[in-house]
Amino acid sequence: PTHDPHGDPIPTREGQIIETETTNLVNIEEGSNVRIERVSDSDHELLNELEKYGLMPRQSLTIEAKDESNIVLRIDGQIISVPAHIASNVFVSKL
Repeated sequence: PTHDPHGDPIPTREGQIIETETTNLVNIEEGSNVRIERVSDSDHELLNELEKYGLMPRQSLTIEAKDESNIVLRIDGQIISVPAHIASNVFVSKL
């Protein structure tokens, strides 16, 4: 495998780490289609929240709307509102 379950890169046999360029989900503009590359795994409760919202690596989504406190996402045809403090632990690449 090249990445752990939360999206962090795993070093090659030679010790080389290949990182994907990502942006924090809260910094992405409305209307963007993105793919989750990595999520913060420093807190077990946070991971549970991310899973509850379906925010795990390799998931594609669209940013429908956002403000200072929430981000509205379309994931697999469903619209969900995620608190910004949760979304700030998600790192994405644009599709």
